[in-house]
Amino acid sequence: MSRHRRPLDAAELADAAITAALLATLLALELVLASSGFFPVLMATVVALLAARRRTRVVVMATAGAAALSVLLGGILPIAEVVLSGLLGWSVGTSLWRGRSRLATAGTALAVTWPVLAGASLAVLAVFGELRDLALDAARNQWDGMARFLRWAGLDTVAEDGTKIVDWSIYHWYVLFPAAEAVLTVLLALIVRSLARVVLVRVEQAIGPATAAATAEPAAGTTAGPVPIRLGDVTVARGQTLVRLGALDTTVARGELVCLVGTNGSGKTSLLRALAGLHPATGISSAGRVGLGEHGGTALISQRAETQVLGIRVIDDLRWGVPGLDDTDALAELARVGLDQLIERPTTDLSGGELQRLAIASALVRRPALLLSDEATAMLDPEGRRRVMAALTAASRTDAAVLHSTHVPADLEATDRVIEVGQAHTRPPPRRWGSAQPAGDTILRAEGVAHVHGARTPWATPALA
Repeated sequence: MSRHRRPLDAAELADAAITAALLATLLALELVLASSGFFPVLMATVVALLAARRRTRVVVMATAGAAALSVLLGGILPIAEVVLSGLLGWSVGTSLWRGRSRLATAGTALAVTWPVLAGASLAVLAVFGELRDLALDAARNQWDGMARFLRWAGLDTVAEDGTKIVDWSIYHWYVLFPAAEAVLTVLLALIVRSLARVVLVRVEQAIGPATAAATAEPAAGTTAGPVPIRLGDVTVARGQTLVRLGALDTTVARGELVCLVGTNGSGKTSLLRALAGLHPATGISSAGRVGLGEHGGTALISQRAETQVLGIRVIDDLRWGVPGLDDTDALAELARVGLDQLIERPTTDLSGGELQRLAIASALVRRPALLLSDEATAMLDPEGRRRVMAALTAASRTDAAVLHSTHVPADLEATDRVIEVGQAHTRPPPRRWGSAQPAGDTILRAEGVAHVHGARTPWATPALA
């Protein structure tokens, strides 16, 4: 098994950034809580998970990012802790990825982490003599107390032999510290391995293995070809659960906007994630590879667009993972979804509908043949839903196949077809949903309604009054 040498993709960059932020957060908590035992193990476990799922370059970037952030927390000692956690975590994570035994994992940690730890500590103790003397005096005082107890218990020989060993160790401190650190490195490696193995199984059950998707390159001469899609008797493997969606018996082709409807838990999200190649499934066939995130492949938009927006500004997010995108092309892409006037706007200032349209633009910039929308209109107001549906419709008219899952009846007015996932059949969309109400009739009267977002917090904001 090998990891191909290629530039970091958007998913790897995101994993590196998230891991760096998490390491910096754990380091800050360690400093605040004055706890130096638990947090280094937890930090190394986080890095081990990353190393087991991603390439070494991702781990290096995450560790370097966390080290840069740790400068704000106190200088050289936090940086050293991050680096050592990164080395130990990489040793354990790489060993897990390669299927090494406990003994081999401990050996890898000794070969990678211990020389750095021992060399750094010896250098510090050699340069800062007063610090070394303080540490050694503390060790001698602790043993003196233990020796007095042993003599009181009648174990004079043990106390004398122990005193000789301690005296020798303190005199030969340059042997004592590396030896103790070697034992500590082995113990920490085994602890981190035990923790990371358990968490890694849970992570891969929940979201699938990352290494295969992140390191595999397309076979020579192959291109993404996710459409047309033939849906038969579909069953999706979601972790340890098999979700049977039934005999859908339909084909989705380019230029179509197809809505997926069904009750909560009927399998709409499972179907979309299977079409994106994130869950194994049977009963689905397509012309070629899924090509998730590739040019001409598949793009997936989630219900919460803020989880997919990574750039500080609108233009930054559009360029994420698309090197070489110039301002003219970026402006044209944003104009397709009505965001061309917001190209320099911070993404934190965008509304929910604007975030969804930005997610659509970021997907369309790769010219996907298949665009999957997982309830992208669920949390929007009517105007936001209308704009997002207009963007999805425009995408389908540019020769892409668009599948949009929804619980919103108004979304179906723009669709070409509707697939009822839970009922195993398809039907054409209705011309209108609901019957028109006579003008002047009172449908709903609201009096004295009030609501405050974030009530009883410093961020309380009246929404209705």
